[in-house]
Amino acid sequence: MHIPISSRTVCIALFATVSAAPSRGGVDFGNNWGLILELEAEAAYDTNLTARRDSIEDGFVAVEPQVTLARRGSATLFEIDASAKHTWFGEYSEFDSTDPQANLRYAFPAAPGDEARSRLDLHWDRISATNVDLGRRLRSENLRGQLEQRLFESGRTGVGLVVTGRSSDYMEPELNTNESWVAGLRAGYALTARSRVGLVYTHEWMRSIAPVATGDTNGDEDRVVLRANGELLPTLRGSIEGGVAFVSYEGAVTREDTAWVGSADLTWQPREELVAILRAARYNDFSPDGGTALRSELFIDLKREVRGGFSLRAGSGISRLETFSGDEEHVADALVIVAGIGYSMTERLSVEVADRWTNQWADRDEYDYDRHLVSGVVNLTF
Repeated sequence: MHIPISSRTVCIALFATVSAAPSRGGVDFGNNWGLILELEAEAAYDTNLTARRDSIEDGFVAVEPQVTLARRGSATLFEIDASAKHTWFGEYSEFDSTDPQANLRYAFPAAPGDEARSRLDLHWDRISATNVDLGRRLRSENLRGQLEQRLFESGRTGVGLVVTGRSSDYMEPELNTNESWVAGLRAGYALTARSRVGLVYTHEWMRSIAPVATGDTNGDEDRVVLRANGELLPTLRGSIEGGVAFVSYEGAVTREDTAWVGSADLTWQPREELVAILRAARYNDFSPDGGTALRSELFIDLKREVRGGFSLRAGSGISRLETFSGDEEHVADALVIVAGIGYSMTERLSVEVADRWTNQWADRDEYDYDRHLVSGVVNLTF
């Protein structure tokens, strides 16, 4: 399976503030159905709105209501949620935005510890964010889907089908629409009832569609990875995979490459009050302007609950962006450090104040930059 953490447009999401969600309450409708309402409000100051050396800064406020319809107490997981984030800037009102999103999640079985035999995830959103590839703020509409279906099992072994698709339409006339489809097979072996190891092969068809047809690029990638997922240790759960990808592009960009690829999403919780999350990825992708990219990202986030409902958070990450456009190749490296403090007033009301500092150094001076994003977030569940 290969749905990247994001394009680097949303690389920021990897490094975003991770607030502890309050326990969900909601309204029960009977017949195992419930409705959950959430409201998140944010006030923040961004010292670099365009991810460039000579940039602008501004403060903003944002409000995001969300509604979730979920099936509870059932062997089948089924959730639908929708939200809309409204953002208002102080000085640069041209960056004001309304960004909706919707998700559908289905899995069977949904019992804890079981790897679902069938899983479907669909996601649509509109994102307004700083794009590090181009050093400017962009808006995009994104559609992603993922289907996993176990085809057969025999004892501890099994074979499954993986199909994913995604599309990103950058909402400016001179930028591209990037699409990809992935199909593959996953062979696995159950080490325990809650953990599996296996081999995954996927083929990906990629296309970057330019405003002018002669600017299109088509790509193919064959990927083979080893994968482990589930409860890997008594205090460690999640998934990790690594292997090799063979990629070729034709069109506006023509090149072939072999790269080590992989991803990790691991949660380590040695004690109830302490949790550490590691997320990493290395993958091939398109930039909004149609260039090709090899992205490497790693982030570790640590949170500790302390007395009186308070929590402390610290995180650090690194990333590398290698872009290829025509005969040009560029590299940009970044370091991110996050620190924050949270307070849970009740099970349904929490606040967090955090600072995310980013420093990027690149082989083009205009893409060397320093950035602080200081934010305060309030989360309320009804």
